[in-house]
Amino acid sequence: MRLLSRLLSLFDLRKAKFAVLAGLVGGLLLATIFVDNQNQSSEMEFRNLAARFTSLIPRALAEGRDESAIPRPTEAVAEEEVAEEEPGPINPRDFLDASISRITEALDKKKPNAPVVLDSGEQIQFSIIPSLQDAVERQYKSYQPLEAGFVAMDPRTGEVLAIAGWKDGQLAPHRALEADGPAASVFKVVTAAALVETQNVRPRKQVCYHGGRSGIAARLLKPNPKKDRNCVSVSEAMGKSTNVVFARLAYNKLDRNVLRKYGEKFGFNRVIPFEWPIGMSKMDVPKDRVEFARMAAGFYHAEMSPMHGALLAAAVANKGMMMTPKAVKRVTDPEGTVIYDLTPETFQQVISPETADKLTDMMHTTTTIGTASKYFRKRPPALKNVQIAGKTGSLSRKWGKSRKYYSWFVGFAPADNPQIAFASLVVNPPKWKVKGTPIAKKALHSYFTTLAKNKKKGKELIKTAKK
Repeated sequence: MRLLSRLLSLFDLRKAKFAVLAGLVGGLLLATIFVDNQNQSSEMEFRNLAARFTSLIPRALAEGRDESAIPRPTEAVAEEEVAEEEPGPINPRDFLDASISRITEALDKKKPNAPVVLDSGEQIQFSIIPSLQDAVERQYKSYQPLEAGFVAMDPRTGEVLAIAGWKDGQLAPHRALEADGPAASVFKVVTAAALVETQNVRPRKQVCYHGGRSGIAARLLKPNPKKDRNCVSVSEAMGKSTNVVFARLAYNKLDRNVLRKYGEKFGFNRVIPFEWPIGMSKMDVPKDRVEFARMAAGFYHAEMSPMHGALLAAAVANKGMMMTPKAVKRVTDPEGTVIYDLTPETFQQVISPETADKLTDMMHTTTTIGTASKYFRKRPPALKNVQIAGKTGSLSRKWGKSRKYYSWFVGFAPADNPQIAFASLVVNPPKWKVKGTPIAKKALHSYFTTLAKNKKKGKELIKTAKK
């Protein structure tokens, strides 16, 4: 995001902390409104827009400096010697963390849709749900993992409902936008889409196999009637994350170009526009056929951010259409005139609606009979009648003399009428504390509890109005 990166360099983190929201949101709106899919803009556009939105910065931005730290001229000191030092460029990660921190502090938890009012009179409405954001952050503070990232969004519009992260022992929202870690078995969703659309592989198709519980060897990839005694449907293989089934199907039915094409359709190797820069989820499809099969099953060769994980799940939830993520819903000037209103935008059509329905059926088995089922056997009241479709992923990576363990859970709910899509990543040391699935479960409980309360309030208001 070249335009946003240049705007970030105009801000000093010390000042940003006092800007409350206006200066920060200026950068967000610039990216939202004016950055196209290739993130290009002319020099003149940048200057004009920067001038327009920096004018929203309240007096606190200028007054927030520690005046006592600025040297004053004396008779013995020349004026030019005490010139104020120019602030250096701000780290985009710090900018993001400061932005999210200020936004969540300013949001009204009792009135989640209330706009934030700036000193200068502008009002900004965000799509972030304070209670949902808080539910995830409390989990991070409680478990204190090595790293973590969580993103939730409305799959129909791309509105971001929560964006939380944890790193270095503290809240770090920027981690949710970093593609720093393997996509693991979440990549099976991409492989399944390619199999369904190019090879007409049906969810109920039975695949018989042997071995492959942990690793994938060349001897396991070709049919062997004498040894292939374990049989499952493709749906069951998705839910139980059966590596050898996906590796074997990819090895025998797909090629590099097809898998690359579907990976890019789902957003890998693509710049995804957002108010803040999203790290590119990189994918490298191996030439070696065995390694290719391993990748298709989720063994390395693909990196993914929690934001991208949520978008991937949202695309399946939204009948195959991936929306552009956005966090700012509306901005009005001091007179109440709307100067920005969120309009849902399609990032790209990923798969057909029919394929999305089949993937939904496959992903639903994850929470009913698959790798996440144990977390959803006992459910709080708000989740009892909510069908959840998802995909887990687990993989480790070297970390000095030890290893980091990556735990994913991406999905959406309700499966038959999706309203929220999410991605939960937790990174643990060898002695892990919590996985991605329980964090997501807590988040879903918070979301549907809030939804139920709002529906109840709505009914009460209708009754009152009728009286």
